[in-house]
Amino acid sequence: MPEADLVNAAMSKPSTNINFQILLPSIRVHDQSAAQWQTLNIIEKNEIDWNDLFIRADFHCIKPALANLLKNVQGNIVPNKILEQLKEANVENARHQLLNLCEFFEIKKLFDESGIVAIPFK
Repeated sequence: MPEADLVNAAMSKPSTNINFQILLPSIRVHDQSAAQWQTLNIIEKNEIDWNDLFIRADFHCIKPALANLLKNVQGNIVPNKILEQLKEANVENARHQLLNLCEFFEIKKLFDESGIVAIPFK
């Protein structure tokens, strides 16, 4: 099934609200312990569609934040499969960032050689 079809199928599920209730605490900047507690309560009281949650985290580009939250939730309540998928996604994300950094330095070198001042913003 193409990725767009997976996203559309996931968006139409009734678990949408529950999954967003897990995604929101994952992007909290402050009070991570409250986010972990909130997430634990959501998981304990609801049936989570872990596949859908992963797809949504991917769609919103917050898999690293979700991984950080779920790996710190107390107990063995988060399936190892989802934790492993998020870990693999983090490794892939880090690899991608390193490739971008390498490209940046190549371009910066070309600018420097041409006497062009470049100021990176991100």
